[in-house]
Amino acid sequence: SLVKRSHKVSPEKAQLLRKVTLGVSFATVGILGILGITTLVVGIQTSSSAAFAFSLDALLDCISSLVVIWRFWGTGKSLYSANRERIAAIFLGILFVLSSLLIILFALGDLLGQESIRPSPLILILSIANLVMCLGFVIVKSYLAFNLESISIATDAVNSGIGAVLAISTIIGDVVYERHPDIWYIDSVLGCICAVVLLAYGVWWVSISGHLFCQCHKCLGQSPRIRDRMQSNINHPPVPV
Repeated sequence: SLVKRSHKVSPEKAQLLRKVTLGVSFATVGILGILGITTLVVGIQTSSSAAFAFSLDALLDCISSLVVIWRFWGTGKSLYSANRERIAAIFLGILFVLSSLLIILFALGDLLGQESIRPSPLILILSIANLVMCLGFVIVKSYLAFNLESISIATDAVNSGIGAVLAISTIIGDVVYERHPDIWYIDSVLGCICAVVLLAYGVWWVSISGHLFCQCHKCLGQSPRIRDRMQSNINHPPVPV
């Protein structure tokens, strides 16, 4: 007979963490949604590539949190659903790639047009608020991802981490330009660097998820013992946190 795989936490605690995950995801959608839209408007007005990059990442974080809500919504039977994990991971990876391309296009447009940012106190205030919220979400989501063994929550945590980095980039760009106006390109360069990191992570994650998805289909034609072993590896890949 097959031995049932044990998990990091008890079923009771897992159900509690599932509810916490849903609560954190709804909070992410609400809080980062407001901050993202506000930062987007101010970023366009001040021609800040880093602020624009953060706003896109914040909106991406909202979408990824909606994916996590879909992943954990429902009864306890879907708590460790490998199929939902794979679908969520592939979808999030594609979102990472698309958003990073938009950020790069915006930043390159500013660089080619030699358009410098227009410093605004509101940008600094928003960036600090974004940094605090994103760091808080990273800590909570990383804890949930580790205990629930969820790659979708882990990916969501990475996205929040990138948001924190982008918020720091916005602060750096604003402060540096205030003191050294001749370094007008610092904001766009920082935005491009963060976008490249986001693009690399998205491509890597899509390739990993696609490989696991192919393995899942291949294992259907194997003997029961090999199939069970392969399925176990696919269901519980390493969590990148």
